[in-house]
Amino acid sequence: MRIKVRADGRTIVIPVPMSLLSLAIRSGNIVKAICRRYVKEEEMKYIEAIDFTVLAKSFKELKQYKGMDIIHVQSGSGEEVRITV
Repeated sequence: MRIKVRADGRTIVIPVPMSLLSLAIRSGNIVKAICRRYVKEEEMKYIEAIDFTVLAKSFKELKQYKGMDIIHVQSGSGEEVRITV
């Protein structure tokens, strides 16, 4: 997966290995424990609502669609964010 951000004439590309992303998602309980320290209580309800097992299955399915844009957003001022599998 690649995250590409283009702003102010600069382009930043961040490669994220799908295996690393899957590992992070599968360890959802650890993520929730870390978030409890840093996220406000009223915002924590959104993180608690995430079903990390379903999310992990979804990312496993995404591996079949290499090259597909998941997110492609462009602002009026020319800034662009693109996430590609």
